[in-house]
Amino acid sequence: MSTLNLYSDSYNGLLSANNTDLKKLFLKKSFNETKIKAKEIISNIFNFYVNSVNITDDQKQRLATKIKENKEKLVFILSYLNRWFNFNINRWNFKNWLLFSNWFNKNKKVLILDYLIDLPNDFKQYLPHWYPSRYYKNKIQGVVDKDTYKSKNIITFLMRILNH
Repeated sequence: MSTLNLYSDSYNGLLSANNTDLKKLFLKKSFNETKIKAKEIISNIFNFYVNSVNITDDQKQRLATKIKENKEKLVFILSYLNRWFNFNINRWNFKNWLLFSNWFNKNKKVLILDYLIDLPNDFKQYLPHWYPSRYYKNKIQGVVDKDTYKSKNIITFLMRILNH
C-alpha cells in the first residue's frame, strides 16, 4: 500500500479525474496517513463484518480477494471518509459508525466492503465543485439512511442515529 500515490495515472483513471481535481479534495495528508494504517483498518473492517454475519470460509476468501483487487479504491475512500467525515459528537464518531456499526446488517442489500468499494464510482460528478454535503446526500444517505432513519438532511440523520 505504501506504493500508492494519490496524484497518479492510476487514481486519475479510477476516479475519472485529473490531479487538479484531486488536489481540490484536500486529501494528501489524509491519504498518506491512511496508506500507513490501511492494512490494519481494512483488516478491522473485514473482521468486524465476518464476525457480524455468518459466512463460510469460501466467502471469506472471496472477500479477501475482493479487497486485494480493490485496494486502491479502499485506500481512497478511507482517506476521503477520514478527511471529510471523521468528526465527533461527544464520544461518538461518524466515520467509525459508518465503518463499524451494524447499519449494513439492517439493510440486507448492502455489504460494507461492497459499499466502500462502490463509493469512489462516479466520483467525477462531485468535481470540481466539491461539496461534502452533496456527497453525503447521494452516496451515504441514499444507502445508509434510505430505509432506517429517513432523514431530510445530515443534521436530522445524526440526531436520529444518536438517539437510537
